[in-house]
Amino acid sequence: MRTDRGAFTLVELVVAILLIAILLGMILPALRPARESGPHRPKCRNNLRRLGTAMIWYIDQYGKGRYYSWPGPEQPSFNGAQWAASMYWTALVNDPDHFLCPSSTDDNDGGGRLGRRFTALGPGHVSYAGRTGILGAIEDKMPSNTLMMSDDTEAAANHEDGVNLLYFDAHVEWNQQVSPVAGGQPGKRRIGFDPPVDMLRN
Repeated sequence: MRTDRGAFTLVELVVAILLIAILLGMILPALRPARESGPHRPKCRNNLRRLGTAMIWYIDQYGKGRYYSWPGPEQPSFNGAQWAASMYWTALVNDPDHFLCPSSTDDNDGGGRLGRRFTALGPGHVSYAGRTGILGAIEDKMPSNTLMMSDDTEAAANHEDGVNLLYFDAHVEWNQQVSPVAGGQPGKRRIGFDPPVDMLRN
């Protein structure tokens, strides 16, 4: 007598679920970096390029050293976030979104935090690290291979597998030899600690 099997047995159902779970475990990690690097990394790179272009324009117009001057003797230099935010203070970059990487959880309150001129900016208010005043004044024409800004490593990292580096000719390079996280990673340089990115701070 022949019997037709119209349904899975319990063992077959469990095996099918396990196979699907294993396949998802293999596929999802591969898709996550691709999704992050898709719309977000180019937007982040464009943000840095916009900030860099504005900074170069300012240097060309007004000369050296302007961004390391604080309005009073008690504060000798800007930190990197304030240096980047000076583009907002001078209205060279009016859109506060240019100061935030879309992959980061940073928030400058629609520019409200940036608008508090000459006050300390928190690590989550600007998604980019900039040159610090300890290096002295910027020059009229900085060498094109000199770092200007980068993704920061404060609060939430901008990206998972590397950082964008902005140079003084306004070109941006993606670099996987620099750690995107503050604590660093084995064999990778750390922003704010290891040359050449030790000149950059949030």
